[in-house]
Amino acid sequence: MTMSNLPWFDHPPIVETVLGVQFEPPTGLTNSHLSLYWSQVRNEWATATDAPRLEPQFEVFSSEQMWAAVGPTLMLTNDPSRRLQLRNRENSRMVQLQNSRFHYNWLDTPDTKYPRYEECIKPEFKREWTRFREFLHSEGLGEPKINQWEVTYVNHIPRSGRVPWHSPEEWASILPGLLGRTQEYAEAARFESFGGQWHFEIPLQRGRLHVQLIHGKPGDENAPEILRMDLTARGPVPDAPDPLSSGLDLGRETIVRMFVALTSPEAHKAWGIHYA
Repeated sequence: MTMSNLPWFDHPPIVETVLGVQFEPPTGLTNSHLSLYWSQVRNEWATATDAPRLEPQFEVFSSEQMWAAVGPTLMLTNDPSRRLQLRNRENSRMVQLQNSRFHYNWLDTPDTKYPRYEECIKPEFKREWTRFREFLHSEGLGEPKINQWEVTYVNHIPRSGRVPWHSPEEWASILPGLLGRTQEYAEAARFESFGGQWHFEIPLQRGRLHVQLIHGKPGDENAPEILRMDLTARGPVPDAPDPLSSGLDLGRETIVRMFVALTSPEAHKAWGIHYA
């Protein structure tokens, strides 16, 4: 399957898409530079907020490294840098910056339709990433050395949505590739909730796909229950003519293929699947 013949949906349950790049911190890049960058682009990116920095993530495939990463990790650092989040006036796009990362987010809003990856999201990411790199050059900070690419799709499957569910026992009919046959528990105990993570190697160790499923409510107590399904693909920069673009394309393709594999044909029909 290639980029040109991936399936797509009329009404996907996506609420957020993130394209990101991780790089070695350029010597001399500080929070002051990030503030200066915002001052140069604030006509397009109207609001700025601080957020905790994202720690480095590397997909490695030795057995010792894989198992060592399981469970909470405490990391102490003398680096005071933070993550700067810039949003547009419509609150439909966000740029996230820190001294080792650049992320571009599409955010769902009531009046917007999910934009296609090839036609909108990837070109927008490339434009903003190029602008940030040009800023680094203008400040004498050089070219960032990329070491990981990352793609995330966040999906919300609400209790009363296009694919309705009324109790947790019905989740397996929506996500058979993850949850199996939960109705078989009924005689012993009633299935009530679930939260979990799955991890998949992208073949030939080109990266890894992380899937997280959470049952909860987005926002206030009056919000409807949802199943939140996050799919994050991440990997080292490939040996290719355009390595970052190739990595992002691989991540997006992996996410789309696995989302289709993990969800049911009935859900696909409700979301309006198309096979190119």
